[in-house]
Amino acid sequence: MPPSPPALMPTLTDEIVALIPAYQEGPRIAAVVEAARAHLPVIVVDDGSTDDTAALLARYADPRIRVIRGAHGGIAAARNAGVAAASTPLVAFHDSDDIALPGRLAVPAEFLRSHSDVDVVIQNGRMLPPEDDPAGVEVGVARFVLALSTPTPTACGGRPSPQGGG
Repeated sequence: MPPSPPALMPTLTDEIVALIPAYQEGPRIAAVVEAARAHLPVIVVDDGSTDDTAALLARYADPRIRVIRGAHGGIAAARNAGVAAASTPLVAFHDSDDIALPGRLAVPAEFLRSHSDVDVVIQNGRMLPPEDDPAGVEVGVARFVLALSTPTPTACGGRPSPQGGG
């Protein structure tokens, strides 16, 4: 069983869930979940994987990690299933090949808190070289926040209320 994660960041854990869609991610899913759960609760949507993804996810007995397993429907269907299952006001999309750096959601979360008219924030990060390319170069940090009043398929955003709005 994986070790317990460090204490979660208290200001974000009740506000944001990391949503990880996964398909055939057995070799790397544990590292991705470990990185994300160190900072936030996690929903992993196993999109019908036929490799060992489901078995690796079943090892987690942490109540902050929720695994949803469904038939293969693609990344959009997996994200939609995860958003529907989320109980937090904000959902952060975290692809299965992302590395979660500490504090990565502080800026978009604060922006959403202070701009009630905005539903989605998109923030770029670092583009790292491939692990098997020792001569690879890290592309600089892109720091921008794109705020949208209409949801798009990638971002940190609020769940729409039944009455409308964000």
